[in-house]
Amino acid sequence: MSPKLVEAREKVANVAGENYKQILRYIRLTQLTPQLLEKIDEKKLAFIPAVELSYLKEREQKWSLDEITRSFLWSPYILINVRTI
Repeated sequence: MSPKLVEAREKVANVAGENYKQILRYIRLTQLTPQLLEKIDEKKLAFIPAVELSYLKEREQKWSLDEITRSFLWSPYILINVRTI
Protein backbone atom coordinates (compact mmCIF):
# COMPACT_ATOMS: atom_id res chain seq x y z
CA MET A 1 0.00 0.00 0.00
CA SER A 2 1.35 3.38 -0.91
CA PRO A 3 2.43 5.70 1.92
CA LYS A 4 0.04 8.39 0.64
CA LEU A 5 -2.89 6.01 0.84
CA VAL A 6 -1.95 4.97 4.37
CA GLU A 7 -1.62 8.61 5.39
CA ALA A 8 -4.98 9.50 3.82
CA ARG A 9 -6.86 6.69 5.54
CA GLU A 10 -5.33 7.65 8.90
CA LYS A 11 -6.33 11.30 8.40
CA VAL A 12 -9.90 10.31 7.59
CA ALA A 13 -10.01 8.07 10.66
CA ASN A 14 -8.67 10.84 12.89
CA VAL A 15 -11.19 13.38 11.58
CA ALA A 16 -14.02 10.89 12.08
CA GLY A 17 -12.78 9.90 15.51
CA GLU A 18 -12.64 6.25 14.46
CA ASN A 19 -10.03 3.56 14.03
CA TYR A 20 -8.92 3.32 10.39
CA LYS A 21 -10.08 -0.30 10.28
CA GLN A 22 -13.58 0.84 11.23
CA ILE A 23 -13.51 3.35 8.37
CA LEU A 24 -12.54 0.54 5.99
CA ARG A 25 -15.51 -1.48 7.28
CA TYR A 26 -17.87 1.43 6.61
CA ILE A 27 -16.50 1.71 3.08
CA ARG A 28 -16.92 -2.03 2.63
CA LEU A 29 -20.66 -1.70 3.29
CA THR A 30 -20.96 0.09 -0.05
CA GLN A 31 -20.60 -3.37 -1.63
CA LEU A 32 -23.90 -4.58 -0.11
CA THR A 33 -27.13 -4.87 -2.03
CA PRO A 34 -29.73 -2.17 -1.28
CA GLN A 35 -31.89 -4.78 0.44
CA LEU A 36 -29.15 -5.68 2.92
CA LEU A 37 -28.36 -2.00 3.52
CA GLU A 38 -32.02 -1.54 4.35
CA LYS A 39 -31.79 -4.31 6.95
CA ILE A 40 -28.90 -2.45 8.58
CA ASP A 41 -30.95 0.75 8.67
CA GLU A 42 -33.85 -1.17 10.22
CA LYS A 43 -31.46 -2.55 12.88
CA LYS A 44 -32.23 -6.07 11.68
CA LEU A 45 -28.70 -6.77 10.54
CA ALA A 46 -25.72 -6.06 12.76
CA PHE A 47 -22.69 -4.16 11.48
CA ILE A 48 -19.99 -6.85 11.56
CA PRO A 49 -22.13 -9.58 9.95
CA ALA A 50 -23.07 -7.03 7.28
CA VAL A 51 -19.39 -6.40 6.59
CA GLU A 52 -18.86 -10.15 6.26
CA LEU A 53 -21.78 -10.44 3.82
CA SER A 54 -20.32 -7.60 1.74
CA TYR A 55 -17.56 -9.94 0.55
CA LEU A 56 -20.12 -12.14 -1.20
CA LYS A 57 -21.06 -11.62 -4.83
CA GLU A 58 -24.36 -9.81 -5.45
CA ARG A 59 -26.24 -13.01 -6.30
CA GLU A 60 -24.84 -14.68 -3.16
CA GLN A 61 -25.97 -11.72 -1.06
CA LYS A 62 -29.46 -11.95 -2.52
CA TRP A 63 -29.53 -15.69 -1.88
CA SER A 64 -28.34 -15.14 1.70
CA LEU A 65 -31.03 -12.54 2.34
CA ASP A 66 -33.69 -14.84 0.87
CA GLU A 67 -32.54 -17.75 3.03
CA ILE A 68 -32.34 -15.68 6.19
CA THR A 69 -35.77 -14.18 5.55
CA ARG A 70 -37.32 -17.52 4.62
CA SER A 71 -35.91 -19.17 7.71
CA PHE A 72 -37.06 -16.38 10.06
CA LEU A 73 -33.54 -15.98 11.31
CA TRP A 74 -33.73 -12.27 12.14
CA SER A 75 -33.08 -12.92 15.80
CA PRO A 76 -30.23 -11.09 17.58
CA TYR A 77 -28.39 -14.38 18.13
CA ILE A 78 -28.26 -15.16 14.42
CA LEU A 79 -27.30 -11.62 13.52
CA ILE A 80 -24.26 -11.83 15.73
CA ASN A 81 -23.36 -15.33 14.57
CA VAL A 82 -24.12 -15.06 10.89
CA ARG A 83 -21.01 -17.06 9.98
CA THR A 84 -22.76 -20.19 11.25
CA ILE A 85 -25.43 -19.95 8.53
